[in-house]
Amino acid sequence: MVLDPPTPGPYTRTAPVNPQEAPLTPTQNVRGVLPRRAPLLAAACAGAVLLSQAIGAQSTFVWEPLIDHVQLNSDDVRKSTAFYQNVLGLNLLRVGPPNDPACCPDESAFFGVGDRLILAIRKVPGRSIDHYALMLQGFNQESFAAEIKRRGGVAPVPHTQAGFYVADPDGMFIQLMGQPGPPGKTTAPAPKGQGMTFEWAPLIDHMQVNSRDVRRSTEYYTKVLGLDLLRTGPPNNRDCCPDESAFFGVGKRLILAVRKQEPAPMLDHYALLMTNFNQEAVTKELTARGAPPKTDASGYHVVDPDGVKIQIMGQPGPP
Repeated sequence: MVLDPPTPGPYTRTAPVNPQEAPLTPTQNVRGVLPRRAPLLAAACAGAVLLSQAIGAQSTFVWEPLIDHVQLNSDDVRKSTAFYQNVLGLNLLRVGPPNDPACCPDESAFFGVGDRLILAIRKVPGRSIDHYALMLQGFNQESFAAEIKRRGGVAPVPHTQAGFYVADPDGMFIQLMGQPGPPGKTTAPAPKGQGMTFEWAPLIDHMQVNSRDVRRSTEYYTKVLGLDLLRTGPPNNRDCCPDESAFFGVGKRLILAVRKQEPAPMLDHYALLMTNFNQEAVTKELTARGAPPKTDASGYHVVDPDGVKIQIMGQPGPP
């Protein structure tokens, strides 16, 4: 089986990294909104030009080095909207589907950096995460489904929303996409901070999810989806704990961590990357906005109104 030939993705560098170069700009600007001011994004993505090779050259899934977007469930969408706009300073893109973007502020909200979608919120009780999305170069749904089945996975799986989804061994929904999530025109720009404005990179840096069986999850993410296994322990003891944790990436770029923990599937946290991060200044600003950050095993983070931890980072997650 041969997947469609890969084309340069929005974060793919087509020439070697040169320290004297200007900050990275994408070969394909994501809907025209990826900022050119992001040398940190260059560092995040430069390590990802090494493509994930799961089985063979003809059946390699060429993933972009990022989580495209996350969709979270919320008990109160308006309360979540206020938090993500006023505290974290994301842009509100729309409150309905692309064909009716202003329809449903009590039911859904879609947030971005610029006009680039990174987060969706829907009014759904229960577990905190609905799905996350990975972006694949040369995506062809029929070919991808056949290859996933050949590798022992089940694709596609039924979902309440349109799209192409697979499920990991713990039942976590993963949407597979060939293009970034549908953008929107910013309807409510991020507020100016009282002391500083947060400059977010237009991506989800990484996610950490719970698993009942880490080795089983490792088999799935490496052999079925074809992500690279970076390590099974912390950076200072990389091979220590294959039954407890696993860290996956595209090339050397960390995008997903899995830890043995109940309940599963469940989102432990997701991370946003800030290009002007200064912990003291960010702490002061978040506190002024009514959300003093905390530091624990999930790192430096705030908690949204539904209890989801959002790690805030100044550098990409450790490879």
